[in-house]
Amino acid sequence: MGLAYDCGENTDLLLELLGTLVYLPTDAWEVMIAECDMLEFLSNNLQNGYAEDDIMLESVMLVGTITRNDNCASQIAESYLIKLLQDLLGAKQEDDEMV
Repeated sequence: MGLAYDCGENTDLLLELLGTLVYLPTDAWEVMIAECDMLEFLSNNLQNGYAEDDIMLESVMLVGTITRNDNCASQIAESYLIKLLQDLLGAKQEDDEMV
């Protein structure tokens, strides 16, 4: 996860890392959320205008993967990510790939 934080301007690497993280088993996410600042990382990638559309799409897919775990889903439900996802849905409602 540290590599994803260190990508900086290398959006191609970040995109590939996010795409890979989507396929991690769901039991690994509780540890990742606890040890890494995953909610903040996802928040940064879900803000409309902050990240490229491909990165936002991979981040949405990653949230879907993480929420397969009940404990992680509860943490996300209590966080501000739900509002960000709702805002993103409204902003990207014309984009078939995103919606």
